Amino acid sequence: MSTTTVTAQANLRREASIELASSNGDGLPDRTYDSVYTRFSNVQKSSMTAFIAFGGLMASMSTTSILAAVPEVAESFHTTPTAINISNAVYLVFVGLSCCFWGPWADVFGRKSVQRGASLGWFAGGCMLGPAFGPLVSGVIVTYTSWRIIFWLQAGLAGIGLVQAIFILHETLQQLRYKELRGKGLYYGMVKLWEWSNPWTVFKLFGQKNLFCVCLASATTAWNMYSLLTPIRFVLNPRLGLTSPLQSGLLYLAPGAGYLLGTQIGGRLADRVVKSWMIRRGFRLQEDRLRAGMLTLGVILPGTTLLYGWSVERSIGGVALPGIYIMQHQSGKASASHYLMRYIFSAVATASCLPLIEAVGVGWTVTVSSAMVWMGSGLILLTIMKGERWRTV
Repeated sequence: MSTTTVTAQANLRREASIELASSNGDGLPDRTYDSVYTRFSNVQKSSMTAFIAFGGLMASMSTTSILAAVPEVAESFHTTPTAINISNAVYLVFVGLSCCFWGPWADVFGRKSVQRGASLGWFAGGCMLGPAFGPLVSGVIVTYTSWRIIFWLQAGLAGIGLVQAIFILHETLQQLRYKELRGKGLYYGMVKLWEWSNPWTVFKLFGQKNLFCVCLASATTAWNMYSLLTPIRFVLNPRLGLTSPLQSGLLYLAPGAGYLLGTQIGGRLADRVVKSWMIRRGFRLQEDRLRAGMLTLGVILPGTTLLYGWSVERSIGGVALPGIYIMQHQSGKASASHYLMRYIFSAVATASCLPLIEAVGVGWTVTVSSAMVWMGSGLILLTIMKGERWRTV
């Protein structure tokens, strides 16, 4: 390990113990932080990480479990599969809008976020298990019982998650911001609480060019994922001669396994890229982590998506954290802005993919999706090149 790396890590560790001894910019009392490395035992950290991974699993399962059961649900309500997909899209929109409230509140009242880095990898892994096993579990349920059991299962998992949130999660925010209002008076406190937790601040962060580009690039990958997952039963079942929801559910294992593997490889690759650029340059830039995804985002993902779509169309062949580092003092709002844009794009993709396939075919639909991913890779490249300048403006 180089001297530069050791020095940078030592400085980071020291700053973590005394960070925010200066003014926070609001004219409020300064906040002193205890060491973030010694507050919790390894068992506590592991249990909290396991819980947030479980939470990510529930979130992704709730949006993808219905995909394997869309024809049965549509038949029960005497409607079209497109209408069911639109209802799922509306749910995704509200999940995204909830981030507008959760993000600002997390910065004020606490967020219980555990150590980032490896923990985010496990959280992302939980999120990516949902697209793989959610439709598979739903396929089993619909094949042997009723699709309504899917929602009872989700309700039970949510109850388990609530119990875990109460008894397992510990507050990790060093000092809760609302405590700074003690003794300031009711009117002043209400005004400041609204100022800090105003949901509109999530949208205002899109004015930061680097955050906007990263969020939009991430949203294009969400569009790609949901536009591929949503129509699987209607696109592949007729071509492969599949007849049961269980058989359709098995098809989701392939993309789900890819997503899961990508979260584990991508995080470690990003760490290596950051270290290599730190050694090469002598210091670290926040945009360095983005370099790890350029090949995947710019070549592999859109290329394989095109290959899949046109092979299905012609009946041939076989079948991303930086925002948090950019806005460190508003990390809750930055994370909320990111997920808001992802869920909005996911909702639009879910609602539009079937009508688009019916209108222009699978090939041109995935061409649109690939073009959006290419656009996202261009935004990432732009952020890498200009991000430091944007942050200093």
